[in-house]
Order: sequence, then structure tokens, then C-alpha cells
Amino acid sequence: MKKLLPLIGSMSLLLGLVACDTTTSSTLPDIDDFNEEVTLSEGLEAISLAYENVLDANTIKIGADLTNVSTDVKTVTQVLVDGVLQQTTTVNSKQNLTSSIDFALNIDDTKTVDQAFKGIVSVGDTNMTGSTTIDDVKMEFGLNFESVSAYLDGSKVYLDVTNSGIYDQILEIVTTANGGSTSQTEQLEAIFDQIGEKIAFDLSSLNNSTSLPVLGDFFNSLPSADEIVTSVEQALTTLPILSDLLTFKTNGEDTLVNINVTNDDLFELVAFILSSSDPNVPPMTAEEVEEMVGDSFNINSFDINIVIDSVGYISYLDTDIDMKTATASGESSITPGGDTVVETNTTVTSNVVFDTTFTFDFSEETLELPSDLDSYYLVPISQSGGVGTI
Repeated sequence: MKKLLPLIGSMSLLLGLVACDTTTSSTLPDIDDFNEEVTLSEGLEAISLAYENVLDANTIKIGADLTNVSTDVKTVTQVLVDGVLQQTTTVNSKQNLTSSIDFALNIDDTKTVDQAFKGIVSVGDTNMTGSTTIDDVKMEFGLNFESVSAYLDGSKVYLDVTNSGIYDQILEIVTTANGGSTSQTEQLEAIFDQIGEKIAFDLSSLNNSTSLPVLGDFFNSLPSADEIVTSVEQALTTLPILSDLLTFKTNGEDTLVNINVTNDDLFELVAFILSSSDPNVPPMTAEEVEEMVGDSFNINSFDINIVIDSVGYISYLDTDIDMKTATASGESSITPGGDTVVETNTTVTSNVVFDTTFTFDFSEETLELPSDLDSYYLVPISQSGGVGTI
């Protein structure tokens, strides 16, 4: 039986490297059409079938529209000596990514996990920007391209950045980061000239195991669909408030799974957990949890939609997530002689946005990789996991 879950690791690898043309569903569902309530048992039955279908599939194609993936982190560090503020350092770091990605993967569960996958990724219309400001000194960078391709064949990964302009942009970023110094940039440019725009990585040297399991054997150890459903039902029984966060609806054919969490939902859930953990502790209210949390956590939005089609396959997923967290930490030390106390207090405030849309297609298809992969420049990978000397 063809299995799919290790797909996650391979996807992370390929999407991290970036991007051939794949076919994904272009028809997006209208979430407003899902206006008929579905019972919990019917919803769990749809999830169970989708789980089984994913495990049985030997091809998956995903189209991803990363509308806005961003982080904004502010770190303030104060140094006090004997209670007197001596120094304050403020670091602001911002990153933003928009991109369009097509991904396709073939799975052969008769092979070991390092040889079971063949994949193609096409990344286009990508714009990555970022900036770091330390007090009043600001450094900005940007990386954008229309098309980059990546391929996976067993333990080998191939990257084609032909005509993307990525190398020139990387050189510009390195020069800026080094205050205009070109020595490191010239070394990097020489490396780029040597390896060209088609490069390969053989990751087999990173495997320290002498006997990797066959993919099918690995999946035979996974929980069954019934066990997954039972676990969800037990969680809902133990924490009934979870049922308020999970909604099932239908448009008459497909099933919509909606997960929506607000600040009030989270505070109620935490209060319920804390109150249930120790019967000797007085029950807490959501208002008490909110007061305890204060400004350290805030959900502007947390909404996830998953559509399971009429034959039991996941066909669509979108996320609208915008959350803020704040943490504070401190440490103190006494100088030799014990006459001076140095305190360092740090506050970190971060905001994360994950606004995306994914389409899925499980139609069987044998992927055809480019015929010139043997001509790609092979970049050596050291046993420690780093890139070796070229």
C-alpha cells in the first residue's frame, strides 16, 4: 500500500531549496457555500476517510499561494548595574514572504525511506524582504524571482536557478551585510561562477544508519483511521470545550472542517485545563486567565478551513493566522569580589502572520524529471551536515 506521511520532511527540504511545472486544481471552493451543519460523527467519518486516502496515495500535487507570511520581532535588552540603568539595546527584525508554489511527489513504499520519493517543485512570483534595525542602524535585504525549480530523486536534490538573478541578489545582500566590503563577495562570486546555475546535493552521506526501514514497513506502524478518530473523540470528551473550536459543514457534496480560535476561546480552554488538573485548586475563570496572561499573548485571527471532497480526499486548505506574543526574561550576576550586581533584562515581542491557500490533487501520475540532471554540479556535503569545500 502506497503511503504518504513522510512527505512532510521532503516538502520542507524542497521548499527550503526552492522550484518544473506541475498540475494542481485551479478551482477554489467558495467557503460561503458551506452552510449546512454536519454532525460530529459525520465530520469525523470524513476525516477518517481522508486519512486513509492520504496513506493509500502514491502521488500528491499541491499548489500553494503564500499571500502573506511574515514575522515582526522586537527585542529590548537593558543592562543595570546596582539597579542603575547603564545601557538599552533595541533590535527590530522583520521578514515578509509572498510566493506561488507548485509541488508534486511520487512515492514508492517498496523502497527505503531515503529512496522512496521523486519530487518536483516550481516556485514563482516570489518576493522575500527583510530588515534588521539595531538602535538607529538599519540594514535591509530583498530577494525576488519569477521562476526557480528543484527536483528530488531519492537522496539527491537538484536546484536550477537559471536566469533567476538570485546569485546577483545574494552577492548584493552579502556586500551590504559586510558594510560595503567586497572581499567576501568576490570569494562567493567565484564559487557561483564555478558551480553554475544548476547544482546538485547528494544527502546520502547525512544518513548515519546502516539499515533504513522500508517506507511501507514504517507506515504499517502508524495508527489506523479508527484509532485517529477514537483519539479525537477522547480529546473532545476530556476537553469538551474543544468542540466549540471545531465546526463541520457541507455544501451538499463536500465537507468543510473549520478550526477557529479566539482569545476568549483560548482563555476558556486554559482555565478549563488548569481547573481540571488539580481538584484541590479552586476553579479558574477565563477572566482570571486573561488577567494572568495580560499583554503577553493576543490572537488577532486564527482561522483554518479544510475541504474534504465528496470522494474523501483533501482538496483545499486555507489559513488566516495573525498572533502576537510577548515574553520577558532576566538574569543577574555578581562581579568578582561581590560588590557589584549586574542585571540583564530582555523583552521580546513578536507578531506572526500566516495567510495562505493550498490546493491538493491526488491523481496518479508518474513524474518525469529533466534528462540533464547528471550534468548538474555536485556540491559535496560533509558528514557533519555542512557543505564541504568546493
